[in-house]
Amino acid sequence: MSASPDQVWAVLCDAQRWSQWDSGVDAVDGRIRPGETVTIRSQAAPGRAFPVKVTAFEPPRRLRFTGGMPLGLFRGVRT
Repeated sequence: MSASPDQVWAVLCDAQRWSQWDSGVDAVDGRIRPGETVTIRSQAAPGRAFPVKVTAFEPPRRLRFTGGMPLGLFRGVRT
């Protein structure tokens, strides 16, 4: 089945339904919008929540999350 870029974008920006299509995610809390921070709860780290900021939001082409640890010990970027 193929989907248009707009259809894919709508799925990516629906935080409440992420766990339905991403098997590694238990939940995403927050709004996926420019500059917003969302919290991802992952199956890889049960009981932990990872806050990430939406640092790129260019419908329907580019979505980027940036997060990390205090003091710059780790920085993760997912595009």
